[in-house]
Amino acid sequence: MTNSRTLKAATRTAATLAIGLCIAGSMNSCKKTDDTVTLDYSTKKASADKLMSEIGSTSATMKADHQKWLSDLDAQAAKPKADTAKINGYKQDIRKLDEDWAKVATLEDSVKLYENAPTDNADKLKAANDRLGANFDDLSSKWKSLVDDNGKLQGNIQTFLAADAGDAMKKDSAKTAPAAETPAHHTEAKHSTAPTTSTPPANPHETAKHTPGLPRNSGGTTTK
Repeated sequence: MTNSRTLKAATRTAATLAIGLCIAGSMNSCKKTDDTVTLDYSTKKASADKLMSEIGSTSATMKADHQKWLSDLDAQAAKPKADTAKINGYKQDIRKLDEDWAKVATLEDSVKLYENAPTDNADKLKAANDRLGANFDDLSSKWKSLVDDNGKLQGNIQTFLAADAGDAMKKDSAKTAPAAETPAHHTEAKHSTAPTTSTPPANPHETAKHTPGLPRNSGGTTTK
């Protein structure tokens, strides 16, 4: 009887230990998963902060550039025979960039929201990590597109304004250039006259008018 009781007690103890070990193993497994998610979340936060710092410093310069471009285009539009269609097209492109920048700012707000989301349990941490990753990817992609489009538009506007400035300089140079001189040989040909030949002096013994049919004497006078 005693042996039976002892055996039952030992069985219960073994079962309890097995359950405890299972629970401990499960907790360790969960802890490892949480550590991995926590590290990934921290890495994403660091990358997001770096990108948003870049956006903040670049956006101020970008906005100032846009204002200058608009001012230069307005000055160009006021000139005679200005290409207003192209100028208005560039202005529309600038407005499109400003709209894209506003979308970037909205994505920044979403990133900041999930950087500060509750992470006091595994489910919340995983949700915050997933949403932070998705919004960070969207922000990075949108910002890259904005920077590329901004650079292309800047080059197009500068080329357009430089070409017009070059045309204006050519026109001014043409107005102030001295008149071309006529080649010397052309001038001489235009003003030259036929060469004159000297007329030999008249024979003093020859009369101004000779009567035909009457012979002359040796002295050169007409025989009567």
